[in-house]
Amino acid sequence: MPVNNIYLRKLKTEDANENYLSWFDEENKSIYIEYSKKKEINIDDLRNYISIYNNKKSLLLGIFEKGTNIHIGNIKYDPISIKNKYAVLGVFIGLKSFRGKGLFSKIFYESKKILCENYNICNICLKVSSKNKPAIRAYEKEKFISITNNCNNFFN
Repeated sequence: MPVNNIYLRKLKTEDANENYLSWFDEENKSIYIEYSKKKEINIDDLRNYISIYNNKKSLLLGIFEKGTNIHIGNIKYDPISIKNKYAVLGVFIGLKSFRGKGLFSKIFYESKKILCENYNICNICLKVSSKNKPAIRAYEKEKFISITNNCNNFFN
């Protein structure tokens, strides 16, 4: 799939559907996403999750395939610290068929542009499990460097 075949937009409660829910079934449940470990998740939980993040100082964007408008993942900046000029990044490609396709770079830069324009924040940090080797490779490719403070990695 070409990298240019995706777009980002603010996630809406209407995006909580069976496709999105399927990302969290037992077979596909991500061992790296905290939210998926908490409990059995239903569509109302997803709607609530979207509402919470859309009503606080954070940025929750859905990742969609152009043409089909299929929701393939999310990218979230939470918290956003205006005072300290940084945000914490979380990204999840929910549909397995879109993982490992080199999408992170485009997703990251498109979302960072939105973050910079709307919040005047361009410094990003993230936490990542040391077991999540594919994610670490993607982050290192984008020049995230390992540090030892509140975030496991930091991009400047």
